[in-house]
Amino acid sequence: MATTKFNKLIREVARRLQEPQSAHADYLAGTAYDRYSVALVAGYLNDAIREEIEALFMQYGERFPDLVPEMTKFSGALPLNAGSLLKPSDFLFPLGMVKSDNTIIFRKIKGINISAALAGIDPDLQGSATEPVFYDEGTYLRTLGVTGGNVVLRYVIKHLDIVVSEAAAGNGKWLTANGAYTSATKRLTGAFNVAKSTADAGKDVMFRTTVKVYHNRILSTDPDAFSYYVLDGTDLPVADIASGDIIQCLVSDLAPQSTDLQLSENHFGRIIERAVQKGIVDARRGLIQEAK
Repeated sequence: MATTKFNKLIREVARRLQEPQSAHADYLAGTAYDRYSVALVAGYLNDAIREEIEALFMQYGERFPDLVPEMTKFSGALPLNAGSLLKPSDFLFPLGMVKSDNTIIFRKIKGINISAALAGIDPDLQGSATEPVFYDEGTYLRTLGVTGGNVVLRYVIKHLDIVVSEAAAGNGKWLTANGAYTSATKRLTGAFNVAKSTADAGKDVMFRTTVKVYHNRILSTDPDAFSYYVLDGTDLPVADIASGDIIQCLVSDLAPQSTDLQLSENHFGRIIERAVQKGIVDARRGLIQEAK
């Protein structure tokens, strides 16, 4: 789907930098620009978004997940290996850690307290089996007190570069025959007007029987024959549905896990100002010809 919010920011930054845009579609496609190309402005914005997220974390600290929930995430169960936990690929800052069975909370230590804990200067910082601690070190999180088992991590999500997309949503897909569901494997089968594909992962799916409507998400597709969808969600049938008993099924082409900017529009003003300043600095350095 289109990166609607990100495209809106690009147009606003380009306008502030006095970049002529006689045709917005041509500009976003990268085929028409004077001084600041869409790729250049997108680069300014991606850097500005990262800076804004880091500034918000420094400002809010432990309150960050309450005030910027769209940029926080709970991991699944992750293994501790001798007190070391490899950070997830989208990890930016740690917020909290608990045992995967929710029985023990790890306390975060930082700064000079890490040195004190490792040196054994302060026993309260060394952790125990009932009151473990963790700290951030390079590509790992390290734990003291509890060094094995599985944990769940809450963390700030890293912003990955967004690439401009003007793609339309498309027409979706719909069931044409033999709709069925298997509860043990969470598999939805049936013939559709357009063949299933791996690109359907993350898309909304809605189907109904004579008694109920179900609304979930496609987790994955059969990688070999594309004969079924594996579903994910909280509204799954508790029992099997026989072939033909699913009356209607629709798959949306709007994927909820899109590549568009997730950060709330409350922060767009500062992001725009940061990006504009980057463009002005480039112009003053002679990298861009300044507007007359």
